[in-house]
Amino acid sequence: MATSTERHMDNYLVGFDFGAITTSAVIYDRKNSEIIPVGSWPSIIGYKRDENNGFVSPNISAEGNMEFEPMIERFSNLRAYAEGKMNPKQDIQGLTPKQMLSDFFKLIHISVKDKYEDADSPDVCYCLASPDTHTQAYQDFMCDVFVTAGILNRKEVSERLTFVNVSKAAAYYCLFSKGIGHQFSMDKKYLVCEAGYSALSIASLKFQSSLSNHQVESEEIQNAQELSSAQLDRNMREYLEVCLAGRENIDLAIEMLLQFFSEEFKPMYKGEEDLDIYEILDSRGFDMSNDDRDALNLPGNVVWKKIYEPVVTKTVNTIVKCADSKGIENVFLCGAFGSSNVFFDHLNKGNVVPVDTSPHMVSSGAAYYVDKCDIADCPFRPLLAESIKSEPYEQKKAKKSSKNEVVDVYVGIDFGTTFSGCSYIIGSAEKKDGSKSPQVNVVDKWPDFTGTTSHKTPTALMFKISDDSTTLKLWGQKAKNKKAVKNEFLVEKFKLLLTPDDEVAKHKSFPVNEKDKGKDKQPQRLSRWTPIQLVSFYLKAFNEFVLKKHIMKSKELKGKTPNFTYCLTVPAMWDEKAKSTTKEAALLAGLVPRDKKDNLYLISEPAAAALYCDHSFKEFDLNPGTKFMVVDAGGGTVDIISFEVIQSDSDNDKNNEDNVALKELCQGDGGKCGSTYLDARFRDYLVKIFNENGVKSSDDDYKKIVDHFIDNGKKSFRRGRTNAPVKIPLPSGVSATKKPPFLKDGYITFTYEEIDEEVFKPIIDQITKLINDQFDKLEEAVGSKDINSILLVGGFGQSDYLRSALKERFPGRHIPVPPQGVSAISRGAVSFAYKPRMVTEKVARKTYSMEVCNVAKREDQARGFETIEYRGRKYSKYVNEPIIKKTASIIPGMKFKMPVVVPYPNKARFGNIFDANANRKDSTY
Repeated sequence: MATSTERHMDNYLVGFDFGAITTSAVIYDRKNSEIIPVGSWPSIIGYKRDENNGFVSPNISAEGNMEFEPMIERFSNLRAYAEGKMNPKQDIQGLTPKQMLSDFFKLIHISVKDKYEDADSPDVCYCLASPDTHTQAYQDFMCDVFVTAGILNRKEVSERLTFVNVSKAAAYYCLFSKGIGHQFSMDKKYLVCEAGYSALSIASLKFQSSLSNHQVESEEIQNAQELSSAQLDRNMREYLEVCLAGRENIDLAIEMLLQFFSEEFKPMYKGEEDLDIYEILDSRGFDMSNDDRDALNLPGNVVWKKIYEPVVTKTVNTIVKCADSKGIENVFLCGAFGSSNVFFDHLNKGNVVPVDTSPHMVSSGAAYYVDKCDIADCPFRPLLAESIKSEPYEQKKAKKSSKNEVVDVYVGIDFGTTFSGCSYIIGSAEKKDGSKSPQVNVVDKWPDFTGTTSHKTPTALMFKISDDSTTLKLWGQKAKNKKAVKNEFLVEKFKLLLTPDDEVAKHKSFPVNEKDKGKDKQPQRLSRWTPIQLVSFYLKAFNEFVLKKHIMKSKELKGKTPNFTYCLTVPAMWDEKAKSTTKEAALLAGLVPRDKKDNLYLISEPAAAALYCDHSFKEFDLNPGTKFMVVDAGGGTVDIISFEVIQSDSDNDKNNEDNVALKELCQGDGGKCGSTYLDARFRDYLVKIFNENGVKSSDDDYKKIVDHFIDNGKKSFRRGRTNAPVKIPLPSGVSATKKPPFLKDGYITFTYEEIDEEVFKPIIDQITKLINDQFDKLEEAVGSKDINSILLVGGFGQSDYLRSALKERFPGRHIPVPPQGVSAISRGAVSFAYKPRMVTEKVARKTYSMEVCNVAKREDQARGFETIEYRGRKYSKYVNEPIIKKTASIIPGMKFKMPVVVPYPNKARFGNIFDANANRKDSTY
């Protein structure tokens, strides 16, 4: 018999959630780190009698309806039989709880084998999620069930079947599922509350640096069955027995009302709805002629007081008490009861994270538990998977043909605030003109685009919200073109959410349908997703389209296996946190597997534009010694970096015609003054003049006016055309008692001066300041403001107004706009993915320091430093000693060393990062 440490080659794990109401199963493909749902079934089994009155033809159904009629006997809540709380009726001979459950799991195992034909292989192991109160007797009983069902034999059952509490399984699901796990922080404590149908289960966990060291413990809950959705049913039954006492067919009436309450009323109850007992019974054929209609109408406040309040209050108090006693960072709330609106509304939402309840949540958590937990917790131990992998279908498909020739594929993604684009290189394919530089392919056909070509697609998502789920419906141009109907919401500008305190993102993205705010709580469900999740939704859909419709169709890949390298662009102004969240979103979207995260690069947008010009913009002669400034004006941000072209010193890089590289000259600048902020200023001005002149307009009409300005007025606006007013069609819903002069002939008319002063000029002023600041930093860094050109790129960079304004404000400067400037960023990104050493020297954005003990100085005590004595000398504690100073030059691969003496290892600190002037006791760095 193999020992637990020898069992490390299990490629597949099967997780079961054996619940009081439903049972679900999943297969976990460990090789690809993929959960494969098998199915979800009511915890019910039915039999029919044969001619000898025996029970035959056991049957289960995912729909809850048996396939045969008539059904002689139906057994529900099978878990109660396993726990010894129920027994079959005495007159049913030969049908034991063990036999019923064996038949039940045998039928489920058939579905497992349908998904994976080798499910009987000794390399497959099973984990059963059970109630938090389950005993050793329960485990022994269920082992017998699996043996009787023929799933496992007696010798191997102890090795291939293990058990986990429901609360622990839910915790492992939260830890390792792709949409939730990134929300945990190192060394923080959390609660996972599985508020299910039959009981409340709670697990506490502490997130650690190693997957094998996460501390997950089930909490003991007093009277857990009373803190459940089932208790609501019991409360309702007690109330109905009193309310309907004395009437005919009371048992049938109560069962029918309970069915309505459980299946129809509870899912939609928000705390105020009435329960009209009279109407329910009358509609189901009961004689109500002798009943008082008003007496059988249960008002919403009574429903809350009698049925809900006792359960909700106790449950909330239990969770809060447990959280307070353990110093909890966040509470993750899941389960059928936990997902109800009325329950969530009574919790402190500040630190409560709702988990979209999937029927396979607990069964998936059971599989994760076996794969990730400590060896001591499990009778068998598969090899620990140190990463969660997520790969697009085309990449997985390519893996299967690993014997084929491997071809490197490089993908550059310009992930923008309003629009995104993509370019790619396949292998080392030369350009069509025979030059040595690789052929860059630009994706110019996107879903639902009506023109011939387009180098970008909108950065937009559309979600559909129902009572129990929120689903991504459309992305890109399809999302923009679709007119949102009820329960559909368009989300845009979510890239800005990766940086804090952005007002445009706050009031323009969640939700677009402003009129629904306050009237319907459903739009708020969108904001429950983190920025990382929103970005990952978009990148996943974006990447799958590019792979399926463009890259994988290339003839260069026919019969070959692609090896992908990606490069995403980020604004130059973004800090390390924003860059880290962008990279995490890309990994979550499956651009590359986590074990190949070195194949995922980030590059600043101005640097990507500079690389594009180096390769493709012949007017812009980039010879060694050339100094230039890149102004990348996009939808959300304007980023500026200055470069010098230098001679490459590497003989081992890929072939490069010019053999040149780029060096950053000084720290870049950036600001939130992209074209999106023109839209925001226009809307603010529109609201202002409407309010001042008594013009009434709905949010939808405001949106129509702004959209017309974005699509027409903004693009055609030119400097100096003072006789060219901006005219926008007037939506039918706009009205005014006394029409002001700007509303005439079905149009809203703005003068040139209005748009220039109120909309464009303030944004151009901000961009001008950024450029002047960059010139000042240049002078400080290299002693001169002398540069050859100011290169203008990006979507907003194509604006004639912006270019002419900058030429006027910086006379004598060469300000070229490269052709295909819209795709310049993605072209540069893919060039960097192809040859990362093309940017050979960067400038540190922060000061990196280590807290150490320095020899004490006189002024240290006045500045608040603690001191210690060591070997007869006084040292000041926790002084920030810089390792890399802000604005220092950094060469990729450079190693930084700082010798230190650590006399007390347990008190040493390392790794704290401080921005310039952020030292809490010394601001001289």
